[in-house]
Amino acid sequence: MGGSMMRIYRDIRFSRDKSPYKTSMAAHFWHSKGRDGGTPTYYLHLEPHNSSIGAGVWRPEPGALKNIRDAIVADPKC
Repeated sequence: MGGSMMRIYRDIRFSRDKSPYKTSMAAHFWHSKGRDGGTPTYYLHLEPHNSSIGAGVWRPEPGALKNIRDAIVADPKC
């Protein structure tokens, strides 16, 4: 499907609540242009009363990071 579903198990190592499963669902989807560090990723989090969506670039390569920074400097209103 072009995305990645997050695991259903909770990390209970440092939690008082030892219930094993998450009550939320999350997934991320790569942009159609590719899956490298220079393409946007979309994030979807579904949870009762706390759902969210987001987008961004995670750990871009130096060349892609320079392009992003140059675009922000060129048009900071975007």
